[in-house]
Amino acid sequence: MDWKAEWNELLIAENILVRYKRMSDRQQQLDFLQYQKKNISGKLSQIFYKLWEFHVYGKDKCEWLDLHRDIYLAHKMIQKGESWNLKQWEYLEQRIQQKEPFHTVWGETFYEILHKKIKQEKKAEKKSKRRKERKIIRKQEQKDTNSKGVLSNTVAAAVLGLVSLAFLSVWLVKTIQSDQSRYRLEDELARIEQLQDARNAAEAQAGNRGSKGFAPLGEAAMVSGTAITGGAAVTSASAVSDGAIGKKEWKVLEAYQPFLEEHPALYGWLKVEGTSIDLPVMRPLKKMEADFYLHHSFEGEDNTEGTLFVDRECKLKPRSQNIVVYGHNMRNGEMFGGLVQYENPEFLSSHRQITFDTIYEQGLYEIIAVLLTRVLNEDEQGFRYYQLFDFKKAQDYVSCQEFINQNLAYGDPVELKEGEELLMLSTCEYSQENGRLVVVAKRREIE
Repeated sequence: MDWKAEWNELLIAENILVRYKRMSDRQQQLDFLQYQKKNISGKLSQIFYKLWEFHVYGKDKCEWLDLHRDIYLAHKMIQKGESWNLKQWEYLEQRIQQKEPFHTVWGETFYEILHKKIKQEKKAEKKSKRRKERKIIRKQEQKDTNSKGVLSNTVAAAVLGLVSLAFLSVWLVKTIQSDQSRYRLEDELARIEQLQDARNAAEAQAGNRGSKGFAPLGEAAMVSGTAITGGAAVTSASAVSDGAIGKKEWKVLEAYQPFLEEHPALYGWLKVEGTSIDLPVMRPLKKMEADFYLHHSFEGEDNTEGTLFVDRECKLKPRSQNIVVYGHNMRNGEMFGGLVQYENPEFLSSHRQITFDTIYEQGLYEIIAVLLTRVLNEDEQGFRYYQLFDFKKAQDYVSCQEFINQNLAYGDPVELKEGEELLMLSTCEYSQENGRLVVVAKRREIE
């Protein structure tokens, strides 16, 4: 199914949405006026333009958020459907009718386009089938015509063969009758010769037995047999490999066993006091994309809120020394929307404790810093907290400590010691481009 035109329209809309988040009202209006001068083609672009105009001058924020979700959903559908056949698209159409996932005129327009494309594909498929059927019928007719000609020739050849066979049979009967007596005489002589040969062979064998001795079957077995113990080497059951000595035995905590059976990507569970964060934390499986849980629930279903997750590189046995948990900064307070409260020093002073268990062990953390930082560009030098999983050398602690103190939102400088384990909760922050709000906590012993 061809989506090239709609795909280009969708990408343009997504780029506008990304820019739009960081603009003031005046910048939004200017950007809209520049777009207005361009030649707008395509049904989706026209609908997007109208909704954009209404949002800029009508101040309908809820409609704009719904539009963002609809465009993202259409993006995923087209992307996943690149290798789909017609039946899979028909199934998707049925799902859309049942669940009604679109909430804007733009989404409904996309569904109408999808419906028309499926109809066109069905018609094209029917035409293709008819053409194939016609070709098959023509070939079959041609075969039948050829086979009739072959059959007539075969029948004529068969009749001629039967006539020839009849003449041959008559000749054979006469020949056999005339020579029958001669054949019988030759047969009798041959039988006599066979009997004589058999008798001579029997006499020769009897003479050989008298001159040669044969060992009985039992003796022959004793001569050819050798003593065999029949036992294979036996290894000691008490042998234990060196690797099994001194290693910690990792067992899944009982509280998480039922959840893990249904969701094998479960990494742990996070609870932050004073917020609504009491949620599972997932780690993408190898077959998944690295940012799978950015737009999927922990059950694997499409969801704009996503779910909390860690990088695939994070270890479990034991847990990594620096665990970074990611989540969306939702305006409704879901996921990591509640972390914005930590921008207030008073809230931090009374809400420092975090509980973060992996599936194998419990964990208690105390918040030591709140950071306002950003994601660095690829060619930019600097410390990347989101690429640090373990402190492999002392310098790693020094670099991390410098990073924390350089990006403090408020409070006193932090001191890190070798052997300490950190937890970083990372979410989007909009005071700067690619901004991030990061809550940093140290692991404490559970009393």
